[in-house]
Amino acid sequence: AKNISERPRAVEKAREVIAKAEKLAKGLRRKSKATEAQIEKLKTLATKTEKWLAEKEEEQGVLERRDTPAFTSGDVVDKVGLLSAYAEQLRSDAVLNVLA
Repeated sequence: AKNISERPRAVEKAREVIAKAEKLAKGLRRKSKATEAQIEKLKTLATKTEKWLAEKEEEQGVLERRDTPAFTSGDVVDKVGLLSAYAEQLRSDAVLNVLA
């Protein structure tokens, strides 16, 4: 029952992280603060995370309330954590490059 209320918040937060990662990729490319490979990896992680989330929401949409959930808020946190960590790493590296 707890997951029923936490999952929508986790999904909303995941969408925010995906949007920020996509914005960061554009900014890094525009300012040439990361390699093309790093930017592509960030974009790929964002796309994969977004696709996973959409698939899980679709799976969840056909389930009854009493069924085992297609995904939990913890699953969302784990999945988006990879994207968030990589985005933060690139953001930190870009700042260090500016200071160097």
